[in-house]
Amino acid sequence: MIAVLVIGALILGSVLRDGWYPHDEGALGQSAERVLAGEVPHRDFTEIYTGLLSYINAAVFAVLPVSSIAMRVPLFLCALLWLGAMYRVLLRFTPPVGAGLAALTAFVWSVPNYPAPIPSWYILFLATFAALALVRWHETAQARWLVIAGAMGGVAFLFKLTGIFVLMGGGLALVAAEIAPGEPAAAPAPTDRPALRRGSFAWVIPALLLLAVLALGRVAGGADRELLRFVVPTAVLALGLAARIAQRTTVPDRERWRALAARLAPFLMGAAVPVLTYLAIQAALGALPTLLEGVFVTPFRRVTFASMRPPSIASLLFFVPLGLLLWVPSTRGAARRAVPVLAALWFGAIVLVSGTSIRAYQFGWMSAWGLLFFVALEGAVIASRAHGTEESERNTGAAITLACMAVSAALVEFPFAAPIYTLYALPVSIIAAVALVRVADRVSSALQFVALGFLLTFGLVRVVPGSPGSRGLGFAPSMNIAALDLPRSGLRVEPLESVVYEGVIRLVQEKAVGGPIWAGPDAPEIYFLSGLPNRTRTFFDFLDGPAQNSISLVDRIAALEAKVVVVKKNAQFSPALTLAVVDSLRRTYSSQRDFPGYLVLWR
Repeated sequence: MIAVLVIGALILGSVLRDGWYPHDEGALGQSAERVLAGEVPHRDFTEIYTGLLSYINAAVFAVLPVSSIAMRVPLFLCALLWLGAMYRVLLRFTPPVGAGLAALTAFVWSVPNYPAPIPSWYILFLATFAALALVRWHETAQARWLVIAGAMGGVAFLFKLTGIFVLMGGGLALVAAEIAPGEPAAAPAPTDRPALRRGSFAWVIPALLLLAVLALGRVAGGADRELLRFVVPTAVLALGLAARIAQRTTVPDRERWRALAARLAPFLMGAAVPVLTYLAIQAALGALPTLLEGVFVTPFRRVTFASMRPPSIASLLFFVPLGLLLWVPSTRGAARRAVPVLAALWFGAIVLVSGTSIRAYQFGWMSAWGLLFFVALEGAVIASRAHGTEESERNTGAAITLACMAVSAALVEFPFAAPIYTLYALPVSIIAAVALVRVADRVSSALQFVALGFLLTFGLVRVVPGSPGSRGLGFAPSMNIAALDLPRSGLRVEPLESVVYEGVIRLVQEKAVGGPIWAGPDAPEIYFLSGLPNRTRTFFDFLDGPAQNSISLVDRIAALEAKVVVVKKNAQFSPALTLAVVDSLRRTYSSQRDFPGYLVLWR
């Protein structure tokens, strides 16, 4: 454990200052600043998430200087706790050395690639903490672990709406846990015992699983790529769970329903406590109506402005070699030695060539991306097996739990399936794959080591050092080598970005003289880095409501009494300002200076 944590700290610490998406840093910093100033998320400004992260970052700003790097301190500490949690989960299935390598592999494919304190990382941490609690429940049968697992899901929801996927995965795992810890496993009934039977439980629960999959398909919109990525893994795993539930058993039907209720009740109670507490506080602050709108209504506006499709179906072919490696049964004789050697040479060549070959890079990236499909299929196969001994059922139940969490965590990629979103869920697929391979006990240890070594090495030499813009497409070394010399930064960025932002921010500060400014579209980083007042409600212009949009932008800026206007030429999500609007602004703000990506106007 100590070795794993030290290595993880060195890896993450070496890149903690690297990489940014300016609008992310700006929105997070602005939200925290406004909370620190006494404003309430959703009530006083358009919080883009549920709100808990803004309170955490505000607490950081109350202790440390206001800067981007300060917000990364709690992320660093939580990431190490999460690494320890993954190690503990994996110890259930593999010896310490294997658990350490697997945990570090999952870690390398996560936060070090984009160490910004966005809520999706915290949700990933909480999903793993919930999985660990459920594994502990399988080991001990103590209900308190169900409460803890539910609480982790509830807290995840307070970070962002997608935290609900943690609750979905945990609930699915508990529905599948037909044999609770400590109960005798089902077996063919001897002649002197009651006959094996089915009941309403055996068809109602599978029917509900089917309805859930159909609803998910409806949400995905029926497009081929979305169905493949978000519906097929869930459907495959659900079929395996349905087969498991439909097996005949000597347990009376009413006992099965009672046992399900006994599992779900503490889990849901644990989830309800943090959520209801937060809602009560927000209600007392007069923010509940706007909170509910901001959490359940506003996010769906993003589908129009911020969406990206998953990779094509054909891309999954790149996963086939690794998938086959994870399915190869143990061999004997010369083949037992030759197959791992040949596999190691093949995957080693891929790592070596992927620095210059886009195809080789795609092979490595999609090998990791495709793990979700292996987890779903292997989880379904293991789940559908006849029940075994009590100890094997505990291992099986724990592995199925991880498969359920992996399938639900992957939904974070919808509807914006950018490569970085893959990394918000991939670590759960990695530890689930390790657990399932160990439970299946089909693949030799040598091949397991080859597969794990490939993912770890590719992550270390081709993913972490890669440029964020090229990630998932091909390898291009990161150019985050220039310090962004601004008091509120503390980050390393690309040289051109450093020159641009230092120039823009210093000019804005000089001309605004501490007064309010307007920056947009989608330019919260200008407000945050400059420290100048933002009198608007929103950080991203497409989130403006009908009331704001009914007034022309020129009139809105005039009402703000902004001394400086910063026009972002290429907004990430919202439409760019038209030439007519920019010309109207020039009539009021006659002085200007042009920068790459920005136009600064002042009186």
